[in-house]
Amino acid sequence: MTTQLLTDVGAYLDTVYADSYSGKFALGTNLFLSLMPESPDTCMGVFENAGVAPLYTYGATSVTRPELQVIIRNPSYETGRSDAQELFEIFVDLTETTVNNKTYHRIEPISLPALTNRDANGRALFSMNFAVMRPI
Repeated sequence: MTTQLLTDVGAYLDTVYADSYSGKFALGTNLFLSLMPESPDTCMGVFENAGVAPLYTYGATSVTRPELQVIIRNPSYETGRSDAQELFEIFVDLTETTVNNKTYHRIEPISLPALTNRDANGRALFSMNFAVMRPI
């Protein structure tokens, strides 16, 4: 089961990759929400984290601030690192965007792409974290 945030981010990434990156990552094929199966070798997993407390304005909640972690797996260090940097740049450009009738003020990086490990099959795992800002 996925949350509205993951559903929206998945739809956004699916569209961006289809429109601008020749479908390099496609939802349900090698772009997954809240999981990362053993195959395919090259894939992306998007996970939701709790984030930080909402921002309040005059006693009312105005903005929620969940966080995302994205893990990119690739047999090649160089290709995986390039894919991670590409995703980083996609989110840097995301401001005041509507997905599935929900507004997202920003999805901003809070870490740079980094190799976190290699899995049991020797595939490189790159991780990065993002802060999400959206109205309630």
